[in-house]
Amino acid sequence: MKQQQRVDTLGAPLAPTSGDRHDPEIAEIVLFLLDLASHDSSHLEIATMAASQLTEGLSRRMTYPANPDPSLVHALSRTAFALAEAWKITRDVRYREAGLSVIRYLSAIPSAPLPTDQDRAKL
Repeated sequence: MKQQQRVDTLGAPLAPTSGDRHDPEIAEIVLFLLDLASHDSSHLEIATMAASQLTEGLSRRMTYPANPDPSLVHALSRTAFALAEAWKITRDVRYREAGLSVIRYLSAIPSAPLPTDQDRAKL
């Protein structure tokens, strides 16, 4: 009976995240479920539900200032990768477009200048 309850909770929609630190976790869940689906297609529905939730929350995460902290960049890069994998398996255009929008956003972030030898000597 406990096993059945556990399977039922996997099918439930993922809870909304309270912050960006959960996004890499959702991306990892999507990747894990997609891997399972490649071996057993019964997991594909759950994987697409998780990928859809990841897609729906993107606009909130991409309204940050143009110079976000590295953890946001990491979270969004993992999100883009998970969405690309979801698109490869499902061919659902929503995942492709969402992943490309993340890549465009990340490419627009100005890179920090690299420290010079003089800057390092000051430290």
